[in-house]
This record gives sequence, C-alpha cells and structure tokens, in this order.
Amino acid sequence: MNELTEQQLLNQVQNAYLPLIHLDEGVEVATTIIVKLAPLTPDQLIRNLIATGASWRERLIGLVLATQRGIAAFADAMIVSLNDPRGISIVPTCAALAVAVKHFGYKYSPDRTSALDRSLFDGELGYALDCLHAYLGLSKSSSQDKGPNYGQEFSQHVCFYERLCGV
Repeated sequence: MNELTEQQLLNQVQNAYLPLIHLDEGVEVATTIIVKLAPLTPDQLIRNLIATGASWRERLIGLVLATQRGIAAFADAMIVSLNDPRGISIVPTCAALAVAVKHFGYKYSPDRTSALDRSLFDGELGYALDCLHAYLGLSKSSSQDKGPNYGQEFSQHVCFYERLCGV
C-alpha cells in the first residue's frame, strides 16, 4: 500500500485519539489503531502532525506515530509545537519530549522553551514545562499533580510514551 496522506490517516483513525487525552478506557484499542498506521505514514507527515497540526487531535496522533519511528527524531517538532500549542496536546507533548531526552539521547536545553508564555491555557504550558524539567532533573518538581486546565497527569503520560517506545 502507498503512503498515507493526512486526510487518509485521519479517516482511518476516526475518533481513536479521544482516549489519548486522559489515557482512560479504550486507550489500548486507540493505540493499536494508530500504531498499525505508522508504517504507512511518512516521517514528514508525522512531523507536520506534531509541529503544525490544526488541532490537538492531529498532534496526539502524531505523538503516538512518532513512538513507532524513533521518538527522538521528532523531538524538534515537539518543541516547535510548544511555540504554538493546542491545549490538550501540551502535557502529552512535554511527556513525549521527556522520553525522547531521557531514554533516546535527544539533546534538550531549557533555553529552547524559556521564552514560551507559560500562562497559556490557564498555566497548562507552565505546568507541563515544570514537569518536563523536573523529570529531566533540571529543576524541582511541579507543585501540581495535574495540569490546571485539562487535568492531565504528566507522569501518567510519560509512562504511556515510555511503554509505546519499549522502555
């Protein structure tokens, strides 16, 4: 089969991205649907989904696809996405970035994200960056257990992306 276009990918995924928000019931089925499409999805499309996806949906799908293709190769796209964030994908993006850095050797410097508006989405971006930096040992841990806007747990997303990457 030929490589998928973005529209073909989204048509096949349908609403499988929904359990990826809070990693709740149905996440295994959703992940299976998306992972199955990874071999047919070009790297550049995955980068585009993560970095410039029209919504959080495309970005979450792109993160799962990236785990199957070498997550560190998509870390720059993750940082680009944080410069123009899409709410629900902020915490998962920082969690996936943390996995790329800690387990797969991506070279990250907090300078790459220091100019971001941490107040976006009721402080969701600040929470996610604090968690990322704490996970990497670059700062103290966040004072919050969950993101202030969407209630996502950074540590839960890190475990999810580690598992998908085989860590």
